[in-house]
Amino acid sequence: MAKTNVRSFRFDDDIMAIIEAFDGNNFSEKFDNIVKYCFIKVPEAKAKLDDLEKQIDEKKKELIELTDLSLKVNAFKCNIISLGQNISNIHYEAKGIYEKMKKAREKCNT
Repeated sequence: MAKTNVRSFRFDDDIMAIIEAFDGNNFSEKFDNIVKYCFIKVPEAKAKLDDLEKQIDEKKKELIELTDLSLKVNAFKCNIISLGQNISNIHYEAKGIYEKMKKAREKCNT
């Protein structure tokens, strides 16, 4: 295809290195390819980035929900442990009361 736009512009050496590193047989072809690549690939990359950011936000919400659930489970576990200790204490006290009542009955029967 014939080139109908002839332009001259100046740029830094680092820009020249980027253009020269791109695919193409000559400077014009390389420049065309890099512009076309950016025109097509940058929107695709932005769309993919937006999708990944959306997925990250969803995973953050899931993590918050799971963290909250984990805290509730740990609190429940602590309550069960506390309840078990209370039951043990009650059992110990009941056993003591039983022994006192048993001794009191023995005194009454004698």
